[in-house]
Amino acid sequence: MAIDDSSVSRVTGSAGLRRLHARALHALYRLALTVILVHGSHCDAQRNDQYPTRTVTLVVGFPAGGESDHVARLLADELGRSFGQTLVVQNRGGAGGIIAAQVVAAAPADGYTLLLSSMGPLSVAPPPGMQIGYRPAEDLVAVSLVAMLDLVLVVHPSIPAHSLPEFVAFVKANPGRVTYASSGIGSASQLAGELFKQQAGLDMVHVPYQGAQQIRRDLIAGDVLSAFAPPASVSPQVQAGNVRALASTGESRTALLPQLPTFAEQGYPGYHVTDWYALVVPAHTPETILASLNRHVVRALNSYDVTRAFTQAGWRPAPTSMSSATSFIHDERERWRGLLFSPQASSR
Repeated sequence: MAIDDSSVSRVTGSAGLRRLHARALHALYRLALTVILVHGSHCDAQRNDQYPTRTVTLVVGFPAGGESDHVARLLADELGRSFGQTLVVQNRGGAGGIIAAQVVAAAPADGYTLLLSSMGPLSVAPPPGMQIGYRPAEDLVAVSLVAMLDLVLVVHPSIPAHSLPEFVAFVKANPGRVTYASSGIGSASQLAGELFKQQAGLDMVHVPYQGAQQIRRDLIAGDVLSAFAPPASVSPQVQAGNVRALASTGESRTALLPQLPTFAEQGYPGYHVTDWYALVVPAHTPETILASLNRHVVRALNSYDVTRAFTQAGWRPAPTSMSSATSFIHDERERWRGLLFSPQASSR
């Protein structure tokens, strides 16, 4: 069969048109996809800039009525006003705050689940070789520090000591018989006790509790003989004579008990322990949301109402940048894990 030139021309012309048509469709598809992606990114950024648009949950690792719950509700009220949204406080007590940290570490990284954490879940947990369901440095991101607090060493009136040196002498004369209460393993109150034992060479028995209310009750009853406690929770009992305050753990005296000398003033110059809280969120939370959260938290902590309420409770507001909060938590982790989990600590 003979094929003439005109047939070849028609065939190749049709194929060329089809190829041109396909390339044009592909170009239009790529252009449409680019527009969709850019528009989607713009919408996501716009949504993040408008954060929050619904209720935010603030998780607390201790029961209602304690120091952490008090700090959380003060912060939540002011943040809610700043957000223009409802902020709900959710108490998830247990394991010294670790259960709450587990909940938040596993939550969506969208800025709608926050954690007000004490130092234990962020700077002490986990003990070597133990799995706790999250990695503090990798699975949680610091937004800002929130508050700091110096503790007070208080004793039951049956203890024949009216100063820190007298208490040290009594404990040394009664090794293994004097108990001290804390708000849980890895809490600031336990760390205060362990550092005191180390520096003074004492044999004391640690008794962990779930919260400050139970400690106060058992201390007054004499079921536990001493405790490292927040000044606001024990100062009324000190004034009533139900317990006796011996020393403040801070670098300077606490405003709620200004007559009370520090550990440093009573012969332990290297001793200081400060409890603290930080606001953290799940890792991979978008940067725009983190920046917005930090602005809101810093604004709330600098507000007159929060500053006054914190000061009256013995707390110091501690608004910080994200980087400063991260560095602080890291430094605390290095300090306290060395105290609790070093070979020397294990042998005591």
